[in-house]
Amino acid sequence: MGNIERLIANSTVIDIDSEVMLIKLAQAMIQMENGKQPYPVETFKKAFELL
Repeated sequence: MGNIERLIANSTVIDIDSEVMLIKLAQAMIQMENGKQPYPVETFKKAFELL
């Protein structure tokens, strides 16, 4: 089980205002789509600040 599966259950409502949740979700999506997640967490934090 990956990190995102440990973070949320099937019935969990995703808090789109949560920096931690969105970063974990983005990392999981990149991993799933590309087979790897090469970006440092700082990249995601900078992106979150732009929201």
